[in-house]
Amino acid sequence: MKKQICKYTLVLSLLAAKISLFGFRYFPTLDDYIQYSAYSLYPKNYVLFTAGTIYKRPAAAVFDLFVWQKLGMYFSLVFLTFMLFLSAVLLIRVLKTVGINLSRFFVLFFIFCPLNFEATYWISAASRIVTSIFFCAVSLYVFAFAKGKFRIFIFAFFNLLSYLFYEQSLVFSFVTTIVFLCFTNKKFIAVPIINVVLTGVYYIICAPFDRFADRGEIGIKFLPHILSLCEIFTSVFPKMIFKSPHIWISPLIFAVILFILNKFCPPKNFSGKRSIIYAFAVFLCPFTPYFVLKNSYISLRACIFAVMAIGIILDNIPFSKRSSNIIFSALLSLFLISSASELSQYKAAYQTDKAICENLINSHLIEDNKTYYLVGAKRVYNQITAPFAEHILNVTQADWSLTGALRSYSQNKNIERIIPVSDAAQANENYEKIYIDNNLKISKSE
Repeated sequence: MKKQICKYTLVLSLLAAKISLFGFRYFPTLDDYIQYSAYSLYPKNYVLFTAGTIYKRPAAAVFDLFVWQKLGMYFSLVFLTFMLFLSAVLLIRVLKTVGINLSRFFVLFFIFCPLNFEATYWISAASRIVTSIFFCAVSLYVFAFAKGKFRIFIFAFFNLLSYLFYEQSLVFSFVTTIVFLCFTNKKFIAVPIINVVLTGVYYIICAPFDRFADRGEIGIKFLPHILSLCEIFTSVFPKMIFKSPHIWISPLIFAVILFILNKFCPPKNFSGKRSIIYAFAVFLCPFTPYFVLKNSYISLRACIFAVMAIGIILDNIPFSKRSSNIIFSALLSLFLISSASELSQYKAAYQTDKAICENLINSHLIEDNKTYYLVGAKRVYNQITAPFAEHILNVTQADWSLTGALRSYSQNKNIERIIPVSDAAQANENYEKIYIDNNLKISKSE
């Protein structure tokens, strides 16, 4: 028991360090300004039904307004980080009961891999992905260990809830639940199936009201996603690791971790075909929505389940004690340094976004209920070690993100629309132009 408490304390300490390296604060980006700040300027009914957030990922929409917005962004990050930790603990305990072995490498990849930083730090993503995984783990824990006549109803409720945050998480929860029930009580397999049907019916009914219903248009899209995944795992991931500016510190961290492992934490050796099969299912199945949706694209946050699966596979390779400790120590030291680099880039992007928004507001060139072009804007102002898709972009990457950020900083919902363009040639509508230079200064003319 004492060893278990020590392990939990160590993991939580590393998690706390991971999110608080630059103090007890969060560095928002893109959607964060809209979902957790600008939306507070509107009545909740407007956000849910006119803006239409309830029609797409309904549980996420409700939690945004009634949980994360109330907590504030930093405390939301703390809460989500603790949910991430609890998800790992619960999944390890629950899946162990059906012979699926998760251990140190699962925790390492799921919680600390820098490729998962977007999915677990960026609140707009973590509030969907981490929350969904957590409720999946809770539902299985209730089924496995709870007593009483309401156990199945509570299990069914949390299982359904886990489906309503994020499409990939729905697939992960469904696959994990089906696998778990196959080895415990097959007669309850109907529960996750019924919940999937209910979720599908909800989306079909809501489709006519959903402004983004085109995202659900069916169309096979295979090769582009395979190429994206290859780029992520063979280019983006290595860049995150080896282009980290402070990678030279990793040997010292490696030595400390290796000493602790050799002294206090002997590895657990597993070798289970069932675990390997489950890992491959977790790696592949959550990508299914991308392959069948016409207007989809792979992002870094989409890889959280694949990364998790890599950890499960490594847990079930029968390494020697020495090899296991060395591999784990080396990976953790590199992951911690890379995560610190990721956090520093989020901080830099936030500082740039803040400066741009404050300069625009203080310029007094923006009037309410008018549309403007911001000429000279860039998608990315800061150096990113591993750019991919919308990973750590500035708010000037699109009109919706810039407008949302400006509403957030000004607390003025009457800012209609600011369209960032790189040069005046792209400003082809009859809107007034505002200019931004390389020093982020705002002016009425070039």
